[in-house]
Amino acid sequence: MRNIEQISKIIFILVGIVFFSGCATKGYIPPPIEVGKIPGIYHKVNKGETLWRISKTYNIPMEELISTNRIPDAARIYQGQLIFIPGAKEVLRANEVIPETSDINFIWPTKGEVYTYEKGIRILAPEGSIVSASRSGKVIFCGEKVRGYGKVIMINHGDDFITIYAHNLENLVKTGAEVSQGSIIAKIGRSGRIESSGLYFEIRTSKGSQNPFFYLP
Repeated sequence: MRNIEQISKIIFILVGIVFFSGCATKGYIPPPIEVGKIPGIYHKVNKGETLWRISKTYNIPMEELISTNRIPDAARIYQGQLIFIPGAKEVLRANEVIPETSDINFIWPTKGEVYTYEKGIRILAPEGSIVSASRSGKVIFCGEKVRGYGKVIMINHGDDFITIYAHNLENLVKTGAEVSQGSIIAKIGRSGRIESSGLYFEIRTSKGSQNPFFYLP
């Protein structure tokens, strides 16, 4: 009975997959908006702030911040960078917004530029690059049964969290395997419906897909 429930849960998650950030010190980046053209203020990125936290602090969609500021990589903003906040009237401290699940430690599964996101994120990376487990857990799916996503790996972390890694060139683990955080589980590829090599990464709970930027360092 338990196996049937687990299989049903996996199928539900697979059907639910849909295609679709930290700071480093890099000095000043000029503002992208001409002052006075659009009502709003400039937020100077402080140490420890992420784009996700800034969007939550000012209650503005992250997509709008990215498009307005022409940010090429949503996962990487820099200390000292100026982010234009449309409609805002005062500067707030974004690093005061502490996630309730801040004790949940995930790591980036690969290095690369984040260029699409919604239920999950797409990370551009060279074919053959390594994919690492974002957290320790048990592989509950490893195969190619997800239409459009090519070779997929799903890891259950035992606390209602599941991570998904898709479009792999090669899966290096098997269903049922126990993996440690940071261990190599796959190679970056372009399997499934994808034009360039990269990784689709998603974090899910029983409540549905979670914004990866909430959990990643």
